[in-house]
Formats: sequence, structure tokens, C-alpha cells
Amino acid sequence: MQTSMLDHDPLSDSAVNATQPDSPEESADQFGIRLSLLILSIGLFMAAVWAVSGPSLRKCGVLESPAERYTCYDNLRNEQTKPPAKGAYAQRRP
Repeated sequence: MQTSMLDHDPLSDSAVNATQPDSPEESADQFGIRLSLLILSIGLFMAAVWAVSGPSLRKCGVLESPAERYTCYDNLRNEQTKPPAKGAYAQRRP
């Protein structure tokens, strides 16, 4: 006798317990994966906000006054050429 899709009970014990971890190791693995996906998504969101919020050539090009536009370009150039605050290329003070 064949079972049809109408006979299938989606709330049976096997379907409910399919996503539950069987061991503490599986539980830890699921937690680690979920935590890493959460951190990755937060990082991508922060990178998108940073990329959109900074000054860009498009924002400077919309300004109508040449003096404001040149000032915007100067500020953009100055921000792009700043040396890093720390790291291998930081300037050392004597």
C-alpha cells in the first residue's frame, strides 16, 4: 500500500525532532555556526554603512558653487591620504 502526501503528518515526532541536536557536540556546532553567521552579517552591515556614509566624488560633483565643490574635493583628498593611526606604516616620533 502506498502512502500519499495527504497521509503525511508534518507534526510527527520525527519531523519535530529533526532539527534538535542529538549530542552536546552538535549543539555546540550549531551555536558556533549561528554565531559566526550573526557576526558576519553585522560586519557586512557595518561595511555597507561605512561605504555609503563617507564622502564621495558623486557628493562633491553635485555642489553648484565651484568654491564648495573644490573644498569638498580637497577634504576628500585629505581623508584619503591620511596615514594609518597604528600598524606597520605608522610614523614613529623621535
